[in-house]
Amino acid sequence: MASALDFIHDMGSTHGEVGLGHIFRDADGTWKLTDLAFSVARERLDKTLQASLLGGRTGFNAPEVAAGGPVTPAADQYALAACAYQALVGEPPCGDFERAAKILREHLSFDV
Repeated sequence: MASALDFIHDMGSTHGEVGLGHIFRDADGTWKLTDLAFSVARERLDKTLQASLLGGRTGFNAPEVAAGGPVTPAADQYALAACAYQALVGEPPCGDFERAAKILREHLSFDV
């Protein structure tokens, strides 16, 4: 999946919807990343519409995206890491919505 994201990013785009629903394994065992058409369409959407469309994936969104910022390659990588976490642990890294909101607030208030 990381190499698929690298390819998308090298082409100057982002996926923006990386989540377990867009990762699958085909019959020969190759892992695939789907829903790339949205990455192209999203570039043409205004920011308000983007936020409403992307807002439902709180557990996989990077904090800056959840706060209304743009989807960047780093945000795609964050989402892929969140998918890996869920695959390994069995639950999203942010758990339920209340926990996700708390973690988001912590991420956004952390000074680097």
